[in-house]
Amino acid sequence: MSRARRVVRPYQGVTGFQAVLDSFCLEVGDRLLPGGGLVTTSAADFITQPVRLRLAENEADHRRMLDALSAACSRSGLQPTELELLVVIRTPRLKLSEIVFRAGLDELAHQNRRIDLTGRDRPRPLRTPTGGCTVHTYVSLRETRERVALSPWRKGTWIARQEHKIKTNLDAIGFTPLELTDEIREQEGLPPGTLRFAIVEDPLADGSGPESILLYIEPEILHELAANPKTEAAKGLQRELFMTAVSAAVAESSRRLTAGPQRTVDDIENSVAMRLIQLVTGDASMNDRHNLHQHFFRMLRDQPAKFIAHAENRVPDYRVSILSALRGGMK
Repeated sequence: MSRARRVVRPYQGVTGFQAVLDSFCLEVGDRLLPGGGLVTTSAADFITQPVRLRLAENEADHRRMLDALSAACSRSGLQPTELELLVVIRTPRLKLSEIVFRAGLDELAHQNRRIDLTGRDRPRPLRTPTGGCTVHTYVSLRETRERVALSPWRKGTWIARQEHKIKTNLDAIGFTPLELTDEIREQEGLPPGTLRFAIVEDPLADGSGPESILLYIEPEILHELAANPKTEAAKGLQRELFMTAVSAAVAESSRRLTAGPQRTVDDIENSVAMRLIQLVTGDASMNDRHNLHQHFFRMLRDQPAKFIAHAENRVPDYRVSILSALRGGMK
């Protein structure tokens, strides 16, 4: 029995719209992502690769898609001019949301089969690799209609929706950037010049996830990073912040492993500490993975500084971003 979950809208004859959205794919660089799918990229690819919504693979499929939308309109009693295709990109952590495409259903016949979502001015949610983003596609009402039973009437009401998720491998550990306010400095006993500070709860706890690492950043720096994430300096800082969070998680994991009861890799299977081990293990084969997990578990416990060096080795383009920022600053 299928365990797929689907939101059913309480309107008559609208299932055809959902069937159309289910056929849309997201192109991330040269990778194709079906509806509801997830793709993981490097931070560099996240902020540079083209992202396109593919409505149809070829002209014949494009025509069938348009016919399916027309049939869905007929069954629902809605006119193509009353509905629009809306694409919104959201980031879960920095709370950015941007409409990157909208067009009436009556205008889709004149649209390209592949809709470029990056454009000349890349949307802000696609310039902030930390945490990734979700591309939401909707069929929704363009204007308020007369109220009719079992029919949508309010402007903006969505009839069908689909989503595609893009994550970065910086999110393998996960952390939440928050403002380092004066209240937090006082609460944690930090000096006024502190610009970043990470709090790690229990990285060994079963089921611990991204919420286990709180990374506090000086507000002006955090806002500047969100506003200008594409500069070389910002790219370098994003990697530095990631390593700040990782280093704090490594230190706390090592402290708890050496001070607490004896543990094994199996004991921390669903924890942040295990995500750290998986990060430094990389794409090892199944045959090698078990031994590497054991090796890096011991390193995490006994040699945290060396473990951090291995984690740094896994940050994509780290050296390149630092050199670019330094050379840019010397011009």
